[in-house]
Formats: sequence, C-alpha cells, structure tokens
Amino acid sequence: MQKKEWCRLSGLDPTFLKGIEKLVSGVIKDMEKNKEPIPQPLSIKIYSGKFVVRISPDKHREGSSHVIHHPLQCIFASCSLGSFA
Repeated sequence: MQKKEWCRLSGLDPTFLKGIEKLVSGVIKDMEKNKEPIPQPLSIKIYSGKFVVRISPDKHREGSSHVIHHPLQCIFASCSLGSFA
C-alpha cells in the first residue's frame, strides 16, 4: 500500500486510517491467496486525458448550434461546453 494514496485523508483521525489500511491489507492478502489480480494504485495509474461525458440530445444540439453560429467566439474565447449545462 502506498502512503501517498492517503495524502488527501491526512487530516482524518489516525485510527480511522489504520482501520482502512488494515481492511485493504486483508483484502489484498485474500486476493493474492485466490490468485486474483491486484488493482494498480491510482497514484501510479496513467490516464489518457480523455474525459467523456454524456448529455441530453437537446443540449448537444444547442452546443453544436452555438459553434456553427458563433465559430470565432468559440475559437478565440475558448467556448466552454459547461456553459450549456
């Protein structure tokens, strides 16, 4: 278990963290015993940078329409899809 996995939880009660570490350690031992693959820690996972979000067809149409009718605004002002949510 990598300690940096818990950096966000550092302000919590130490006994709480010890309980989580004990639980995770037990789960990992059980997985090893059953020859199951151990998940990779999130702190070393490599992410693609791609973030896919589903929106309603109406919001999709509204955003596409805005880009079609205001292309320069979207190019120069970094049009955000968040403005249509």
